[in-house]
Amino acid sequence: MDSFPHFQKFASVFHQDFGLVYPSLDAAIATGLNYVGRDGHAELLREIESLLLLSRKELRAVWRRSPSEIYFFKAAELEHFVRMVRDRLAATASK
Repeated sequence: MDSFPHFQKFASVFHQDFGLVYPSLDAAIATGLNYVGRDGHAELLREIESLLLLSRKELRAVWRRSPSEIYFFKAAELEHFVRMVRDRLAATASK
């Protein structure tokens, strides 16, 4: 369950001050994707697809073990966020 290195790298952008550093969630996501690097996007997308197959409880456990300092109070909110990232990656890949 912990073999998601690209996702872990992406999650590290979401530190306690990310709301002060980035003007929007979209900007933070863009920075996370840049941090992973274009060459890592396909693997990140595969990792996210695998994560979305997990239960919400398991997804939350993976997120909590990531370098992120952001806490989602509801697992559904985390799942929504991960789906947003997946959709953005998928849209980028199709261009």
